[in-house]
Amino acid sequence: EKHEVLTAELDATSRALQREQALHLESKARIKGLEDEVSERDINIDTLNRDKEAALQDAERWRQRALAAEALVKVERSERDRYEVERDKAVEFAEVRYRELQVESSERDKAERQR
Repeated sequence: EKHEVLTAELDATSRALQREQALHLESKARIKGLEDEVSERDINIDTLNRDKEAALQDAERWRQRALAAEALVKVERSERDRYEVERDKAVEFAEVRYRELQVESSERDKAERQR
């Protein structure tokens, strides 16, 4: 009977040890899974950080291009304004000269008629 009790205790202890070992293996597997997931997320974070940095660099390049374009637009507008002023002066001069020529022509016609 003592032998049966000891055998029963041994069986119970063996089963408890097996359960403990199974739980230990399961825990190790879960820990490994979590470590892999953390590693994967670290890789994702690194990738996102690189993407973010690239986007920031692109944004800076586009900002610099926009500033350069804005400066060019100012120069072009200034040139256009200068040419418009020159054109307006030339038109005004041409109108004045045209009126002068009309007056001269009219005076010549009068002078010829009076002869």
